Amino acid sequence: MSKSIIIFGCGYIGGELATNFHNQGFKVTALTRNQETAEALSSQGIKNIITCDLDSNEWHSAIPQETSLAVNCVSSASRNLEGYKKSYIDGQSSIIEWAKSTPIKKSIVYTSSTSVYTQNNGEWVDESTSLCDLSPTAEILLEAENVLLKETETFARAYVLRLAGIYGPKRHHLLNQLKKGDLEFSGTGEAFLNLIHKVDACQAIEQLLLNPPKKRFDRFNLSDGSPAAKKDVVEWIATQINSQKPVFNPNKKSTMTRQSYGRSTPPNRKISNHKICEAIKFKPQFENYKEGYASLLKS
Repeated sequence: MSKSIIIFGCGYIGGELATNFHNQGFKVTALTRNQETAEALSSQGIKNIITCDLDSNEWHSAIPQETSLAVNCVSSASRNLEGYKKSYIDGQSSIIEWAKSTPIKKSIVYTSSTSVYTQNNGEWVDESTSLCDLSPTAEILLEAENVLLKETETFARAYVLRLAGIYGPKRHHLLNQLKKGDLEFSGTGEAFLNLIHKVDACQAIEQLLLNPPKKRFDRFNLSDGSPAAKKDVVEWIATQINSQKPVFNPNKKSTMTRQSYGRSTPPNRKISNHKICEAIKFKPQFENYKEGYASLLKS
C-alpha cells in the first residue's frame, strides 16, 4: 500500500483527517469546493489541493496515480434535495468513475449518517435494523451507500461509516447556547442523543483504512456507544459551567436544522457501536458525553 491518500471534502472531519495523514508522512491530496478551506489546508503544509465540485470530473487527472486510499466525507452542497443529490449521488458516481480509470484498486471510507434510522421509541438500533419510512434526504444518503458498496470489482475495500452527532472543538452547540444564557431548549429533553467526538470519528476512519476488518465491504455505525437523554446532557453541562438550570419547551422550534432528517422533530433511538468495536477493536477515547465535554471545558 502506498502512503498516498485523497480526502474528498475537507470540512470539520475531512480537514482534520488531511492534517493527521499529512503529519504521519502520507502524500495527501485534498479536494474542497471552498477557497478559504483550501488556504487553511495549504497553511498546514498540504501541497496538492484541488478546489472543485466533487460531482465534476475535472479533478480526476489531478490525483496521483499511486493513490490507494480515499475518504469521501463531503457535506451537502445545499440543504435541498438537489444539493443532496449533487453531493452524495453525483459525487459518489464521480469517485467511482475515477476509481475505474486508475490502475490501483482503492480502499475507501464513506461517511454517511445515522439519520437513516427513523426509530422513535427509544430502542437500540444496529446495522441490521430495518430502514423504513425514510425521509427524501435519508433515501439519498442510503442510495449513496448502496452505489458505493455494489462496486466490489472497482474497489479493494469499501466501508460506509454512519456517523452519529459529531461534536468537539469549535462544534458544541449545547454548550454555546448555555454560555449565551439561553436556558430554554426545544422539545421535552427525553429523546436520546447519540454522539461521537471529532477525535474518535477521525480515529475510526484511520483504523478502517490502515487496519481494516476481514470483510472487504461493510457498513458500520459510529457513536460513542453511550446514548443519553438530551435533558441529562444539557443539565450536566449547565452544572459544569455554573449555569442556571435549563428548561425544555415542547413548543419551541429547534435552533438546530432538522432538514437532514426531513422531519420536524429528531428521531429517538439508541445507536449501537458494537459492530465496529468488534471488527477493528475500536475503543473511543471519549466514551460518553461527560468525558467529551469535560475535555472541551478544560480547553
